[in-house]
Amino acid sequence: MQHIQTHPHAGHEHARWTKGVLIAVVAALLLAFLQTGVSQLVAASLLIAVGAALSLLYADAAIVATLLYLIFLGDIRRLVSRNAGLVSQDMLLVVAPVVIGVLFLRLLFERKIRADTPLAKLVVALLCVMALEIVNPAQGGLTVGVAGALYYIVPLIWFWVGRSLPTEKIAGDLVRVFFPLLAALAAVLGLYQTFYGYLSFEAHWVRQQIAGGFAALIINGSVVRAFSFFTSPSEYSLFLGLGLVCCAAPLVVGRKRLVTLLIPLLVWALFLESVRAAVVLAAMAVLAMISLTGRNSEQMFTRAFLAVVLGGGIMYFGLHRLEGMDSTDTRMETLKEHTVDGLLNPGESSASGHLEIAVFGIKDGLKHPLGEGLGSTTMAATKMGSHGGAGYENDVANMFASLGVVGGLLYVVTILVALYTVFVIWRDRRSFVALATFGILVSQLGYWLQGGHYALVAICWFLIGSVDRAGVNALAAAVAQPVPVRSGRAHPAY
Repeated sequence: MQHIQTHPHAGHEHARWTKGVLIAVVAALLLAFLQTGVSQLVAASLLIAVGAALSLLYADAAIVATLLYLIFLGDIRRLVSRNAGLVSQDMLLVVAPVVIGVLFLRLLFERKIRADTPLAKLVVALLCVMALEIVNPAQGGLTVGVAGALYYIVPLIWFWVGRSLPTEKIAGDLVRVFFPLLAALAAVLGLYQTFYGYLSFEAHWVRQQIAGGFAALIINGSVVRAFSFFTSPSEYSLFLGLGLVCCAAPLVVGRKRLVTLLIPLLVWALFLESVRAAVVLAAMAVLAMISLTGRNSEQMFTRAFLAVVLGGGIMYFGLHRLEGMDSTDTRMETLKEHTVDGLLNPGESSASGHLEIAVFGIKDGLKHPLGEGLGSTTMAATKMGSHGGAGYENDVANMFASLGVVGGLLYVVTILVALYTVFVIWRDRRSFVALATFGILVSQLGYWLQGGHYALVAICWFLIGSVDRAGVNALAAAVAQPVPVRSGRAHPAY
């Protein structure tokens, strides 16, 4: 009898091919409905069906595919709205929540959801408060609360996905390769929009938004910001900052990586995007990573001080040099002046106005200690007839207003514990992913639960969950066999 020999990696190769075929099907469906003008309902239904299949069969492929979908969601929606026309309810926004919800239900069914760390317990508590606020009558109805869950509860589901699955390799691939390359791709398209204008379907969307009063899209009443393939200029600029962090992280730990060559491109695109908050947060993130490379608190403080002095000095003199340079391109000159003036004179920029709005949101939470409802600070409140608005431009302020005093304070504690958890993994294991994640979180401070930043909120909470899982695994490994920390450099593993 002849025995058939099977290659030991045949099963893995088959799974890899199957995942590739399924992802190719998703891409084919996207191209098909974008070009044929199929209705949003049909397009969303097809994408949900394929995404749910991925979630049930290959969780890692579902995670990557869903994140890619969210990153390109802006241009996907613009193409569909141009070909199929505007609709009152954007069904494409439901695709990612349903797919990730199916994956979460699978994890619940397999009993992989465990709240066995302080951070996980805080997230559970925060979810409980949010669930209660769904039925808060002050927001204008249950529909508003359910819509608010898409903005605030779904991102926290990403935490459990990152924490409950073996996502360490996925997280490593994302911060080392995918995010830098996607940020570079976004920068190329953004710069094209800045210098040459918009693609036809993007120009169609711009006209609609200007007619609808989208003020953040325009600078000085004449220049339209770039937005690349994201949903808004704000999300685009913050993703550039995220990509810049991922490209700078290897330099911070003394590694040679090709992605560091992308730094000038990302800095240029970020500067011309003229969103000052994104520039400041990206600079803070890089400085934070530099300071964390110290082996003890004294070295960390010294490096932080030197980084602030040297980095701040270079930025100050560079901005003053740019201030004295004039461009013949009116559009570029407007963007340059807006960025330089805001950074050199923050007291005279819109920063004070944004801060006042955030403070007002926190005061609103103190004024209504039980909160005004989960959806009260989202666009759903305005669209569905509530007295609420589009939020307070800051996630902490939004949480105080939506969840009340207890929920707001709980969210602040969750942020602090999340940052501390990531810091501890870096300090104890010298994990490159933990260092990059810390930088990413700093680059998104104030936007971890920002409505409309569909890709960024998912990325933040997925990475937080993945690093929290790495901490649990590291503790289990240390109990079994202590592993000494070798040096101040990043460990080649997770």
